[in-house]
Amino acid sequence: QKLPPHFHEKTSSVFYMIRGRGKILLGKKWHAYGAGDVFHVPRRRVHAIHSHTQKTLFLAHETPPIEHPKTGKVDMRYP
Repeated sequence: QKLPPHFHEKTSSVFYMIRGRGKILLGKKWHAYGAGDVFHVPRRRVHAIHSHTQKTLFLAHETPPIEHPKTGKVDMRYP
């Protein structure tokens, strides 16, 4: 599974990696991840996730939410 490089104009995120292994792009650098790892992604920071296992599970805490509650517009941009 691959989540392509993207960023959020207004949203910052914290990813809690629960299951799986792979790599996460933060800015211009790739980092290996596994269960128990935590990553902070500030707004406007390009990021992506590439899973090396069949099942990757993570919890993403996003502030403010990437989907606007009233308009439904998603704060996702591609570099």
